[in-house]
Amino acid sequence: MFSLGLFQAQINEAEVVLRAVDLLDGARNSWRCPIGIASMVRGKTYRESWQLIYANQWYDFVLRDFSMLQFSRTENELRYAYYDSPLLIIPYEDFVTQELGEDVELVGEMFREEYEQAIESSPAKESVTPFRYDYDPAAYRQCVHPASHLHIGASNNIRIGTKKILRPLSFVLLVMRQCYPHEWLRLIDMADAAKWCRQVKEDLDAVPDDFFQEKDKHEQMLI
Repeated sequence: MFSLGLFQAQINEAEVVLRAVDLLDGARNSWRCPIGIASMVRGKTYRESWQLIYANQWYDFVLRDFSMLQFSRTENELRYAYYDSPLLIIPYEDFVTQELGEDVELVGEMFREEYEQAIESSPAKESVTPFRYDYDPAAYRQCVHPASHLHIGASNNIRIGTKKILRPLSFVLLVMRQCYPHEWLRLIDMADAAKWCRQVKEDLDAVPDDFFQEKDKHEQMLI
């Protein structure tokens, strides 16, 4: 598995990419995955889990629609998550101009508290599609539980295996392509697009053979 230094550098690069297409709401948040986080969200609805994670700032990035990106790493495991916002939340700038009739360049963050209160009454989305990527060789079971896999949606058994080990920027590009097509189109026209998009496939490490055996090759995989 790639180094901690590369892991951190990838998150830094992800911030550059997200900022380049104007998807970020604020700066990167420094957080540490709390012990027992799985038990804290167990039994909660998706919306309750999203609210708990947002309230406790258990994320690296909040996007302009209040979806969140979360990256964690241990010595042998990787976990990346995209929490699709369950609410239809307009960006702060739009709230200030549309709801309050103010010039955001003049008032700055003056109405941030009112904005946070307005979020609580935002209407719910008809559906949400969270993504999660796991690399966990210890949990590998041939044909059943790929060492490297992607979850799509919530409360289901979907595990789409991958032949390569995704990096944080790989995951961000996947989320952007599938969930933010307008921003993706902006990205691929930028000067650094080819460099960034090598993280989709070319620059990635393969899952070791011990964790990708012969029968696994029958599965439809992403990369």
